Amino acid sequence: MGLPLLVGVLSRLRSLGKPVCADVVGGGPLLEDLKRWVAEQHLGDLVTIHGFVKDFDVVERILAGAAVAVAPYEVDHTSFSRFADPGKLKAYLSAGLPILLTDVPPNAGEMAQLGGASVVRPDESAFAAEIMALLSSPTEWRRRHRAALEYALRFDWETLFATALPRLGIAL
Repeated sequence: MGLPLLVGVLSRLRSLGKPVCADVVGGGPLLEDLKRWVAEQHLGDLVTIHGFVKDFDVVERILAGAAVAVAPYEVDHTSFSRFADPGKLKAYLSAGLPILLTDVPPNAGEMAQLGGASVVRPDESAFAAEIMALLSSPTEWRRRHRAALEYALRFDWETLFATALPRLGIAL
């Protein structure tokens, strides 16, 4: 979701003289469209399209090499993302990545408050400005990196079980 917006953001950053590289992981019905959009915007030197990656260790290595995670979910009132808890956001958090996302997932506000994320309106200029602000401030990046890692700890299995099992009447 949000791939046209992402391509527009990367194109805008390049036009501002601030080219940013992006890795896109995942398959799906928009994969061929994405390849075409990247080619049309002449972004092939900046965008690596990995497609579906079977081995999650490879995804983790890609995330480890990133500085910012972008999740520009489309604002669509019929989309399941309004009710979902996307796994990719957990992967971004566990990699310590500051996340820029639209206000679509139900936990977007909490992630912004506690997890070092920023809720950004679904606009190329807004995303481009947020990316540049974050990349140009090592202090802010480090703060948000730490916040992402701390927030990710609440999704550790040991933490989840320690909270959930007693609620179910199961002693640890």
